Amino acid sequence: MQTPVVVAPTPVPSPTTGAAPATPPPPAVVEPAPAVLAAGLFMKDAVVYFSDGVRYCSFSSSESYRELTGRVSTDGLAIFSTLPSQMIGVRYCFRASEGLFKIGADIYYSNGTGYCYIPSMEFFTARTGRINADGIREFTDLPIVMPTGGECN
Repeated sequence: MQTPVVVAPTPVPSPTTGAAPATPPPPAVVEPAPAVLAAGLFMKDAVVYFSDGVRYCSFSSSESYRELTGRVSTDGLAIFSTLPSQMIGVRYCFRASEGLFKIGADIYYSNGTGYCYIPSMEFFTARTGRINADGIREFTDLPIVMPTGGECN
């Protein structure tokens, strides 16, 4: 004797109740960036940038973004199709660890959370006991994600 094959009845769709599914909104129109952006975070394409109101920099990695901003998400950031035309673009966002650093002939001091400018070699020598800046680490750009205290005192 053969085993009977059980065929399940074909399900009958039940009428839906309530409103029809919402039509997804059209994709957001991405506008060009204003010539100058206020301080804060923004995006162009899939790259996150930081603006200090004069300059802007990009984050070299998602780890760098998280470390420097404390954020893990880019939710809520403004997205633009261009970069600000009247601002100075610097390579990457970074934080200078505690200590002295140079950009060209200019000398700065970082306390790890902010930085200040050494106004003269006399001031530098008085504060450090050094008569030259040999061996001080060098950067090409200021750490714009850090606040500046102006001249060191």
